[in-house]
Amino acid sequence: MNAPALRTADPLSERLARLRARRRDAGWATDMLELGRELTMAEAGAVLARGTEGWSAIAPESDQAAPEAWAALADTAASGRGIAASAVGREGRWVFAASAGPAEGPGAPPRPAVLVLEVSSALPMDLVLTRERMAFLGALAEAGAVEAAMQARAPQALAAMAAEAMLRAPDRADGLHDAAALLLTAGLAGAERVALVLPRRRILGLSDQRQVDTGAELPRLLFALAEEAMDRGAPHLSLPGEAQTPSERALGEAFGPRTLLSVPSGRAVVVVTFPPGVTVAEDAGARLLPVAVLFGAVAEGPPRRRGPNRRLVVAGAAAAIIALLAVLPRAAVVEAPVVLRPERAQVVTAPFDGLLEASTVQPGDAVVARQTPIARLATREVELELAAARARAANDLRDASVARAGGQPAQEQISLLAARRAEAQVALLEHRLQLADIRAPADGVIIAGDLRRSLGQPLSRGQVLFEIALAGPLRAEALVLDEDSTRLREGQRLRFATAAEPGRTRDAVVERIRPMAEVVEGRNVFRVIARIEDAQDDDLRPGMEGWARIETGRTTWLMALLRDPIRWVRRRFWI
Repeated sequence: MNAPALRTADPLSERLARLRARRRDAGWATDMLELGRELTMAEAGAVLARGTEGWSAIAPESDQAAPEAWAALADTAASGRGIAASAVGREGRWVFAASAGPAEGPGAPPRPAVLVLEVSSALPMDLVLTRERMAFLGALAEAGAVEAAMQARAPQALAAMAAEAMLRAPDRADGLHDAAALLLTAGLAGAERVALVLPRRRILGLSDQRQVDTGAELPRLLFALAEEAMDRGAPHLSLPGEAQTPSERALGEAFGPRTLLSVPSGRAVVVVTFPPGVTVAEDAGARLLPVAVLFGAVAEGPPRRRGPNRRLVVAGAAAAIIALLAVLPRAAVVEAPVVLRPERAQVVTAPFDGLLEASTVQPGDAVVARQTPIARLATREVELELAAARARAANDLRDASVARAGGQPAQEQISLLAARRAEAQVALLEHRLQLADIRAPADGVIIAGDLRRSLGQPLSRGQVLFEIALAGPLRAEALVLDEDSTRLREGQRLRFATAAEPGRTRDAVVERIRPMAEVVEGRNVFRVIARIEDAQDDDLRPGMEGWARIETGRTTWLMALLRDPIRWVRRRFWI
């Protein structure tokens, strides 16, 4: 049998928990006095608070001073000596007092509070129980006061923890991320993202992103939202479906409806997003306000010192740097992309029209002249044409024999000519059959052409199938812009680095400059061919790309830096 359903919570426990949670409310003293009288069956009682003129009752509220016996016991209990009790008046009448922690009033500092109850009982057991219950109520009030004080200081503690997390990080971006992540986990229940925004400095930290691209859509919308919050100047909670600002609507349209809490202060704004349907605590804005104040102060930073001679110092330093750049020599260079090509290469073309039947090599394979098969064309149609040509030749020879026997010399000559034409066709087709098996024409390495995925496709006579780099050194070909071509001369030094080894430079010498410009990627360029000095470098491969610098003379650092601007001005104004 199943266990019975759980009973509802004890009403007394719920009442005690509510009293502890409402420790900072204005009516807590009245509730505590009412509960104390119910637990002890007291005939009279009060919650006293000590002021400059002595003890006075705050529950029930009264302007009269507390009775002298009550005030004496309140002094004893407030001094930390436990529960104070004393018999008063007729026999069997007792007064008990227990410290209730500090009492706070509007606009006044905290002051000690004491619960005083007066009971009538001649039984020692009743007095013992009353004392225990007074001790319990005093401990409950003290715990509520401590908890209330901690809750009052929780926002400042949270701000200090976030600032400490930011300062521990190695840089500002990681620090803002760590602080936002701490606020998400320790500060707000149910939140999905916390953003620390410094809109004037265009700095942003997100709890769920360590690296933030400020140009992306989410940071851009958060900056706009923060600027609106700073203009508003007060915490603001925006719920989906309610009246929203333009930035809030844009954020909802881009990333879905969200509950948005923005807390501005100074130059910093804390923005928190909640999923739809999450209930946001009423004091959420107040809890985050110290965080915004602290980060706003950090954003302000120390004031910069400005003196009347600062501009002169900067101008003098700039003039000295320019003068130094104007006299320091350096090599004048022309920069251009470079590609490595073999000194000699040979292409392999299709010998006749046909279908590609097989391909056995790919770029990088070494081949041997007249031995390595590299491709094969389909010969079925050629074989059929060959058989038909042979049949035509045999028929024409037979016709010539018949004409000779019949004494028809003219017909005999016609048949003989037809037979010779058929025999020539046979010789051509037999030659094609021999050419169908394509072999490497020379020793080298395949550098272009991979037909393994083109099997069965038709080829045209003369179509380039492969490119073979023949044995020999490589050369560097640089594509120099038309505007730099007048500075080039044969014999100039060229230094280049490949993309595979950008940190290693190699030397070459310009051998020739193509006289005709080419159009490459929409720009007019001249092809400069250079001989690589280390021709035996095994790390170089045909087709490697990189960047080259050609030394064209001497210049200064200043002219090198101003070369492109001067060229633009001269081109723009024809000077």
